[in-house]
Amino acid sequence: MIGFARIRSNYSINYYLLVAPDFPDKSDSDEIEQEKLKSHSDWMINLKRNALNDDQSKIKVAYQIEENGYHGRSFEDAFISVNLDNIKKNKNFIGGLQNKGDLDKPSPDFYTLTGRIIKTKSEFASSLLWLALTDKVEWKIPKYIEEGLLWISKK
Repeated sequence: MIGFARIRSNYSINYYLLVAPDFPDKSDSDEIEQEKLKSHSDWMINLKRNALNDDQSKIKVAYQIEENGYHGRSFEDAFISVNLDNIKKNKNFIGGLQNKGDLDKPSPDFYTLTGRIIKTKSEFASSLLWLALTDKVEWKIPKYIEEGLLWISKK
């Protein structure tokens, strides 16, 4: 038996959105265990594909998805991965950055790059907004954020 607990690592999701099919527990037979694992796996795949269409829900969880061959782990690295050229052009106007020369290295590993160049997340994010509102920099939105905004617009 696998004996998984029905928990996720994000405590907010655990508290507000316990909608995933049950994981197997110690009392399950091997057959039931396999059925529960398949059910949970199918649910997770559909969740990540934004294919769980529940128009009645008051909560939406939008997961980061692969874009341009990269699967972001945070807002910052997902944003950098889809906006690298714009960030390079505007690096002197974006707050919260350090080691700006790392932006010009070829074939960046966005996760490592983000860790090297982001000094202050809040300053980085607020300066992106400031540039969008004042200098008309058009940023690309990571798809998971776009999915969430589209969901909100339907409410």
